[in-house]
Amino acid sequence: MYKIKHHRPFKGWPWIIGGLIALVLLLGAFPFFARAPESKKLSFPSFSPIPEPQEQKEMPLKEFQIAEATRVQTQWESKKVLQWGGSPPAIGGRPYDPGSGNGMSGGAMPLDIWANARGDFFLTDGYGPRLLQFNTYGQYQKMVDFKVLRPDHFDQIAALAGFRTARDVLGRWIILDQEKKVIHGFNVQGKWIKTWDIADLLKDHYLIHDIHPEIQVAGKELFYLRLTVSDPNEDTREALKGIPVRNTRLVGIWLDGCYGTFQEVSPQKTFFVYGYDAWHIERNNHEQWFIQHNRLNEGEWKPYQRWYFEDFPHQGGDLIGLDYNGNLYWWSSSSRIAFLNIISHQLYEIVLPLREVFHPVAVDPEGGILLVLADTEQVNIYHMHWFQD
Repeated sequence: MYKIKHHRPFKGWPWIIGGLIALVLLLGAFPFFARAPESKKLSFPSFSPIPEPQEQKEMPLKEFQIAEATRVQTQWESKKVLQWGGSPPAIGGRPYDPGSGNGMSGGAMPLDIWANARGDFFLTDGYGPRLLQFNTYGQYQKMVDFKVLRPDHFDQIAALAGFRTARDVLGRWIILDQEKKVIHGFNVQGKWIKTWDIADLLKDHYLIHDIHPEIQVAGKELFYLRLTVSDPNEDTREALKGIPVRNTRLVGIWLDGCYGTFQEVSPQKTFFVYGYDAWHIERNNHEQWFIQHNRLNEGEWKPYQRWYFEDFPHQGGDLIGLDYNGNLYWWSSSSRIAFLNIISHQLYEIVLPLREVFHPVAVDPEGGILLVLADTEQVNIYHMHWFQD
């Protein structure tokens, strides 16, 4: 006869349930205790991707007449003082460094300055070539060495290079290499990703003699350039002392790096581009100057808004940039900066100190302007705030 074994009830469930609860709580709290290793990559500006424009119907051009400008007061803040030559955060090369020219800073000068919404700013250095990053307090953070821009005979050492920078809708760095006639793309960490050969893309249409130090980017790969060109099929002619020359002209080009197509526009228009919007300064047949806002739609620039300036004595120069408050800045003279609020259509003007040459300058997205003042001793970076009485 078999005895029936009676199983005792299992009493360990409370321990198991309690252990599971403890494990869940521990995993939930893990992010607070675990700390990821510090990244060695560059902390580039936060840059929210701009959505591609939706297909739109033809919209009538909106036109505005702008009254006289209001003078505003300014307050200056010193952000950083940099010395010439040596390792970062110094800028430029020493006068007799290999690959540099003689004279102040080895011939190098600051080329472009950028700012982001956090207050960080970025300075491109013609010697290196390189890009320097500083935080909002002016403390040096990181450097990107753009080795690919170096002249071929100085590719292993720091050297002078002519280049200009822009940003696309993804926040990537777009670098124009004037000497090699190419455009380089770098991601937000400063890593090379792509190169566009301007001369090769346009070889059937232009013989490029010079690329001017200017580049704008609409969308991802639509570049605006100004070139000195001649007809590749035109024969040369003899000039003084039998020197062969060609008939050259200045052209403005919108070059699509994705499809290799282009559109020629007036070289007299100096564009400022943000995302899929572009602004330029122009004159009409009545010698009246205006700022026009175009919007990229179905691959074409469509007029969107236009502001006429009748009583403003200082005519438009190069556009500088746009801040998050809708203020569009441009040079109205060598010592004045004007800005138009494209929402309220109000015009303002800033008077800069005389006898000072500020270059480069950039708009702070949160408001105000960053200005670089270089002399024989050092490079000063200022942040200029403006306010009304």
